[in-house]
Amino acid sequence: MKAKKLCFECLKTQALKITSNLEEILPILDKIPKDSQGNALDLTPPQIAIALYEKLAQIKKTQDLFSKQKQQCIQKAHSILKNLQINNLEEAIKMCVLGNVYNCT
Repeated sequence: MKAKKLCFECLKTQALKITSNLEEILPILDKIPKDSQGNALDLTPPQIAIALYEKLAQIKKTQDLFSKQKQQCIQKAHSILKNLQINNLEEAIKMCVLGNVYNCT
């Protein structure tokens, strides 16, 4: 799936959570070749997101833009895990699935 015009709006919204400075975001997104309707010519949304986040990490001088959020989620998961009793493989798999969809924010 090639990135559609709407994908760029979503990526911009996500990037604005990292930096409120549009001048840091727009040049990155503007470099992506687009057709006359604003859809990406060659790239998928994940490919664009990787390039965007790598550039923002350089600007913010960090290797991991989300390390703080990851640590918060890990702490939440540990506190939840202490109260769980998992008795078999099926329950363990269900907990893994729930953990993957659990939104820490």
